[in-house]
Amino acid sequence: AHAVDHVTFRRQAGRDEVHLGGRIAVEAVDKSMLFQSADGGLFAITAEQITKRSSDAAPFKPISPDAIGKQLLAGLPAGFDIHRTRHYVIAYNSNKAYAQWVGALFERLHRAFHTFWQGKGIKLAEPEFPLCVLVFADEESYADYVKQQYGESVSKLAAFYALNTNHV
Repeated sequence: AHAVDHVTFRRQAGRDEVHLGGRIAVEAVDKSMLFQSADGGLFAITAEQITKRSSDAAPFKPISPDAIGKQLLAGLPAGFDIHRTRHYVIAYNSNKAYAQWVGALFERLHRAFHTFWQGKGIKLAEPEFPLCVLVFADEESYADYVKQQYGESVSKLAAFYALNTNHV
């Protein structure tokens, strides 16, 4: 097992510093990297952004779905709750029945995807990390959150996948 890597970097020139624990997925000759956090997020980090890096002897392992749920709730506005399925952690501020329906829909899509590729002779591995899904009660709460996190232009999309957070 790989050791846990730690990297501290600046998101943008002169802006906030971020510390992550996880593993280096790919490292370029110039020391730029694709870094995977313990919750499955992927961060493309240039060598110039890195301010500190280290590793320790502890083996890398993904955080638990419960820990991911707590992490999600800590970063969302008040009023969200968590619904878990086999492959997904769903944070929602809609009603519980709708979150359960969304979870069942995603699980059916997951099975269909695997069945399709198995039919083509390709065996897929089970995902190492649960996929996080944010379900908003209404368009306004979605737009407010997305504008704050990703910018105005993204808030016009009905839905999207954010690679760096591993969230839908």
